Amino acid sequence: MTSSTRSQHTQHEAPPAAGAAPAAPLRRSHTSRVVGGVCGGLGRHFDMDPVIFRIVLSVLAVTGGIGLVFYGFAWLAIPLAGEEESEGRRLLTGRVSGASLAAILMALVGCGIFLSM
Repeated sequence: MTSSTRSQHTQHEAPPAAGAAPAAPLRRSHTSRVVGGVCGGLGRHFDMDPVIFRIVLSVLAVTGGIGLVFYGFAWLAIPLAGEEESEGRRLLTGRVSGASLAAILMALVGCGIFLSM
């Protein structure tokens, strides 16, 4: 590697830190799933306990409904681990499933609670 390519490399992006593992891609979890696997996937992506995300979203859901809105839309937007298509993409292409309807229902209930406050 020449010095000119090294200087170009440092200008565009920082090299990864030594010993730092790459972050897992954001996917919903199969194994750590309570409802849709969103919190389990967030926990795996950020290398944190999924219970932290569950508590935060539960508090946000109870205090104003925004937690349900976030969870419903995240369920639609984030694909399941091992799959390429998200529930939202399946829904838009006409392949309606129970999981897609549950995610939409959760988001609509959250919107209703949020707007009624």
